[in-house]
Amino acid sequence: MKEGRLPGFVFRFRVNQLNNVGLMERGTEGWSYPVRAMLDTLHAGRLLSQRNVSTEQWTDLKRQFDEHCSEEADAELEAKSSLTLFRRFGAASPCGILQRTLNHAGAKLRLRLRCGGAPIMEAAAAWNKVPREERKCRICNEGFVEDAEHFTSRCSVYADLRDDCRQRMQQVIDEQSDPELRQAIRDFDVELILGDKWLVGLSNEKRIRLDSIICGYLKVAWRRREPIWKTLCAEGSNWQLR
Repeated sequence: MKEGRLPGFVFRFRVNQLNNVGLMERGTEGWSYPVRAMLDTLHAGRLLSQRNVSTEQWTDLKRQFDEHCSEEADAELEAKSSLTLFRRFGAASPCGILQRTLNHAGAKLRLRLRCGGAPIMEAAAAWNKVPREERKCRICNEGFVEDAEHFTSRCSVYADLRDDCRQRMQQVIDEQSDPELRQAIRDFDVELILGDKWLVGLSNEKRIRLDSIICGYLKVAWRRREPIWKTLCAEGSNWQLR
């Protein structure tokens, strides 16, 4: 903040006030305290006492701040088991198929599954404080944790739907397509269903056709799951387990 501007004057006055009387005596609820604490964490508290901050110092401070916030965000993300796939996939490709409209029910569901926002057992049980190892799939009852990968790619209840989806995807691509993509289709790789990296190298026509098939599969599989899931939840809620 520039020294001649009122916000800069107020901030420096408040920081000096805290320095003079002590942080603990003044409390930690004020808006300037977390800013000062952050600067101290970055070993940049000395800049507050400088009359002028050089361009190089300002650039270095912004770099440190970005790195600090990124590390904090990564640590918070790591602690959330329901966001495992989000960490694994990372951000969607800037021009990938995931940037398309979310008007399709399957596309909306895909987004929710990617970020832990769909009421599958892993997320719903976490909301109900159930240990992760106990978040078993009650749709197939085969003892596996019902996470996004299990729902999309492994649960036996949707095996016939996956077979149909797999066959239709194989009809879209040809034998000259990337062998790894063909293998991903055979394996029904969760990153193919919920991510977009496998479709990046395809023509726009094929990408749209494959995406439509995938979204259709997700929509139909979820429709099959819903009535079973409702019997496991409190009336009127998809998140509160009985």
